[in-house]
Amino acid sequence: MHHKWIAAGLLLASAGALSAQEHADREIEGGGVLPAGWEFRTDNGRGMDNVRFEQVDTGLQLTLGPRVILYRPDDAASGNYTVSATFRQLAEHVHAEAYGLIIGGADLRGPDQAYTYFLIRGTGHVLVKRRFGTQTANISEGWFAHSAVDAADSNGRSVNDLAVTVSGNTMRFTVNGTEVFSGPTDGLAVDGVYGIRASHNLDLVIEGFGKTE
Repeated sequence: MHHKWIAAGLLLASAGALSAQEHADREIEGGGVLPAGWEFRTDNGRGMDNVRFEQVDTGLQLTLGPRVILYRPDDAASGNYTVSATFRQLAEHVHAEAYGLIIGGADLRGPDQAYTYFLIRGTGHVLVKRRFGTQTANISEGWFAHSAVDAADSNGRSVNDLAVTVSGNTMRFTVNGTEVFSGPTDGLAVDGVYGIRASHNLDLVIEGFGKTE
């Protein structure tokens, strides 16, 4: 019996090591690249070595390593506005990684960073969340499936148009032209810098990123 427990422990340790490897940030050749005017913040203070974000013919191509937000400090929105972009996921991943938009960004390089974020996964799920400093909280009731999301195909590819609209005291979140969530702006970060958030190890092309009023 003792030997069986040892064997079981070794199997669990091996599985844990494999899981850790699967979750590890990959190394990116030619990392440390940002288009002019863009800034970044990675989760857990990681650097830019494994982030490549560059202008391409169709828009902006993002190849990750670590989880990151990307923004231009002059890209600010207040009052009534819509922030939108088309996200093309280019490859399959071991885990369902999230990507999308942020709005209401403040102190994005400091300890009191704040923003509201709107994310989707290749599984067809949606999340709306907020961050204040080190604290995050769901606005939607966690991740939820929605048929409006173009889920990733067998090659991990998908195309989704995301938009966040602030109108008066209401926020609306749409995917491919369909509202997937809405709610009041009370207590949330809505006025400030807008940008992009993406989870680790993703390959994305982002087109048409911008704001309309």
